[in-house]
Amino acid sequence: MPLDAVLDRVIEAVAVLGPCGALLFANDVWRRLADVPDEAPQATLERVGGSPHFLVRRYPLPDGASLVLVRQDEQGLFRELLDNLDSTLAVYDENERFRFGNAAFHRLYFHHGSDADLLGRTFEELLRATIEAGEAPEPQAASDPQAYIARRLAEFRDRRAGDSERLSPSGRWDLLRTRFTPSGLRMSMRTEITEQKRIQEELRHAKDRLEVEGAARARFVGRLSQDLRTPLSAVLGYAELIEAEVMGPLGSPKYQEYAALIRQSGRRLLDLVEGLLEMSRTEARRGEMQEQAVDLPALLRAEGVAIQGQARANHTQVALILPGGFPALRGDPRMVRQMVQALMSNAVRHTVDGVVTASLRQADDGAIDIEVRDDGVGMTAEVVTRLGEPYFQGARPGAAPEAGAGLGLAIVKDLLRLHQGSLTIASTLGIGTIATLSFPATRTIAP
Repeated sequence: MPLDAVLDRVIEAVAVLGPCGALLFANDVWRRLADVPDEAPQATLERVGGSPHFLVRRYPLPDGASLVLVRQDEQGLFRELLDNLDSTLAVYDENERFRFGNAAFHRLYFHHGSDADLLGRTFEELLRATIEAGEAPEPQAASDPQAYIARRLAEFRDRRAGDSERLSPSGRWDLLRTRFTPSGLRMSMRTEITEQKRIQEELRHAKDRLEVEGAARARFVGRLSQDLRTPLSAVLGYAELIEAEVMGPLGSPKYQEYAALIRQSGRRLLDLVEGLLEMSRTEARRGEMQEQAVDLPALLRAEGVAIQGQARANHTQVALILPGGFPALRGDPRMVRQMVQALMSNAVRHTVDGVVTASLRQADDGAIDIEVRDDGVGMTAEVVTRLGEPYFQGARPGAAPEAGAGLGLAIVKDLLRLHQGSLTIASTLGIGTIATLSFPATRTIAP
């Protein structure tokens, strides 16, 4: 192999300069270091030689020529990089003896001295020196030094130990990490996270405050809904009596029409109140689920019977697809029943002269889906994307005048969230809708 081809493979920049500084030879690395291919050799040397990250060596050759070698000062380069880290970094060998500490390490442990002062000292010796200097990094170091040293040594030697957070007597929070290299070196790192901990504490207080305010709001809405529901029920009852002329003829047919309007408006208002009451109950029940094994086939059979009256009014059939030996679901039976009721009621309400099918299926990973499918009026994509928003009522062609309060699916999503599940709705206008309650595999009870 020619000599120039060999020199092109070395990691150093190599050049041969003539007696007057003319470039007689340059390998590939030298050419890459030059700003431009025809840059003067002296300009390249001045620029590279002035950088703290390169080392330049010159060797005389016969006839006044010289051989110039330029290599990267990797130690200086990495030292500068490590010294500009915010985290402290200390490196120990396989015998736990100090090898290197970056600038942040020496700023925090200024009492230790330089790398030269620490080289060869063990991690335990440094711990004891820190305590003797009165720079206890943790309260335990001052109250029980021996226990502190024993604990830190055990953490330092445990390759399985994870990251840990520590609070110093000064109020500073640090994240401690220890990493091992394949050759046995240990890297001990300490990063200040005081600001992050402060933000976390503020967020925790804000969350607690919101939960308290949410609970108070839920109680208020619950009381208000109860107070509204009682007189509304009386209004509806009397409106129905007037509409039916129970006590005798009203005289003018208009009175009967007005009574019907009162009843319909009162029913819509009562639906809204019931929805608000249920949402407040759901809010209050967060974290208070009464979990047990739910027999889903039995639950769907019961709901299929319960909805028959509404289905007959719309000339709609209700079909159930229930596989044998289906596993139980771990959940709150009343909540699951309420979710199924809402989906089946919606499907029947918007299906005339059609079929509503409720089915169960289990995915390969064990997750459980409850699907309610109808061939009713369907919905546009724009409406589907907003389903589940509180009080949203999408335009539903052919729907009954009593459209509801727009809270049913919002309550379903809230209850399903408590079960770590999700609601999926697919619909095509004029063809029908498929609504699916999906429960994670962790809630499946094997038969």
